[in-house]
Amino acid sequence: MEQKIVVWCDFSAGMNAALIHGIYLASILKKELLLLHLIEKSHQEDKLMAEAKMRGVAGKTSDIIPSVRVRYLVREHELSQEMLLDLSEVYDVILMTAAKSSTKQLLPKLKLSGFPFLFVEGEEEVENLYKRLIIPVGYMRRSKDLALWASYIGRNNQALIDLMAAREPGKDDQKRVKKNLSAIEILFDKFAFPYQVIESSSQTWKLSKSALEHALTISEALLIVSGNDKTTFIDSWLGLTLPKLLRKSGNIPVMCINSYLDLYTLCG
Repeated sequence: MEQKIVVWCDFSAGMNAALIHGIYLASILKKELLLLHLIEKSHQEDKLMAEAKMRGVAGKTSDIIPSVRVRYLVREHELSQEMLLDLSEVYDVILMTAAKSSTKQLLPKLKLSGFPFLFVEGEEEVENLYKRLIIPVGYMRRSKDLALWASYIGRNNQALIDLMAAREPGKDDQKRVKKNLSAIEILFDKFAFPYQVIESSSQTWKLSKSALEHALTISEALLIVSGNDKTTFIDSWLGLTLPKLLRKSGNIPVMCINSYLDLYTLCG
């Protein structure tokens, strides 16, 4: 079965941005697009009417980039662990795009997902956003998961990747950061896309905040972060939790990866 990028279709004001970003990524990664609408029982929504609306969305979507194959799926189901597993194993989904307005509803579900959630806002000049990728590299092993997705988009879109390296006071943590950087550079050197290491003044626990500030300075970039960090009270107070990061990210698309589950295969 063709691998798919799924678009979260809730008919909200931000849904069109999720569609545009999903179409563009499906085009550069050569994947199929799956438009997903889940009917909530509490809304008493008519399934036949929902399917008719989705057929209309699919028809308009396929006109934007005709080379991208588009399908739609309407289910009377909540976004549970069972549904996420179904999307991964039955429909071969590798990524979901959604509007940032859906963050409150979707972010708690990320911990159950084996594929990343990409939260987006804005529809103009989308292609420029994926020519510059930013990933924080700290002492955690999850930095390598972020690098995998960055390398995937980088080699398919010839993007410049900024590796934001943490600055740790302790020698052991310094060694871990260098070890992660070395492993990522070995991976990146296998592909013909540019990358650079940027020395940050932040420690690992505060690195996502520095990476976001860097992305906002550039204004056109994709930020890739670990989306299931177990934060302490001090982290929440002094650092930047994921919900705060998404609120402050403006038009910067943010890809959130659950590094506590194995990622599903990116290509094949």
